[in-house]
Amino acid sequence: MSYIITATEKNVFLQLETNMERDFFIEVFWKQRDPTPGTPENEFKDEHYQRINYANRTFGRMSSKRGWQTDWVQELRSVWAFESEENMLIQR
Repeated sequence: MSYIITATEKNVFLQLETNMERDFFIEVFWKQRDPTPGTPENEFKDEHYQRINYANRTFGRMSSKRGWQTDWVQELRSVWAFESEENMLIQR
């Protein structure tokens, strides 16, 4: 979530005091980004974690860092964010 959370959301999250509050925040965070709220799947969330897994498998082998934390992924991040936002706009 660290690359897709807004500054405002991050500030709110950091002020939460209990795990219950944090869990609720995370649930709402993903629901707000769900392109098809009436279905059981959250395609945006699924895509986000698929990309992290891909980055870890593909780029993690070349670094002591996890794949999603490498410089390679930092370059791809802006492209992925744009594609995700564009897909959300098209689907709505």
